Amino acid sequence: MQWEVYGLKDALRQLNRIDKSLRMEITRDFKRVVKPVVDDAKAHVPMEPPLSGMKYKWTVKRTGFQMFPWEARKAVNMVKSKVSGKKPKQRGEWVTDLAVFYIGWYGMANTVYDMAGRKNSSEMGDNLTKKHGPASRVMWPAWDRNKATVEDEVLAIVERVGKAVNRYLIVGGA
Repeated sequence: MQWEVYGLKDALRQLNRIDKSLRMEITRDFKRVVKPVVDDAKAHVPMEPPLSGMKYKWTVKRTGFQMFPWEARKAVNMVKSKVSGKKPKQRGEWVTDLAVFYIGWYGMANTVYDMAGRKNSSEMGDNLTKKHGPASRVMWPAWDRNKATVEDEVLAIVERVGKAVNRYLIVGGA
């Protein structure tokens, strides 16, 4: 699900300057609200390597990064919710740091498991699809199962940020 709320990142940055405790409370509230999604995603992380080859050491040749063996405990701990007030950055046609409130599953191996086969057909993607279903295998299904309980509360947090900043602009001055 995607909402477009213009000025929310600016509002969070302003809130961080004028009331750090409220800004931290917003982050805690968001994490509490999306906890069902995070817990659901964590519950659906495979405890065994998703494919037999994922139990072996696998190092990316170009960078030397060790992507596998699959470590379920690490994979579970990499599901996180975050709040970002960073300014978006443009690099050529790519824009990064757009999201304000988000839930992510970090780590290359986790991304491969969750999304392999979504856009392009590959042997790994095809095997994951046969064994674990289509991409996304963890994150989007977790969102879909819980969005009814989360959406309204996240929108309430967004409104709360706007009201807090507006209150300061009207009462406290900028």
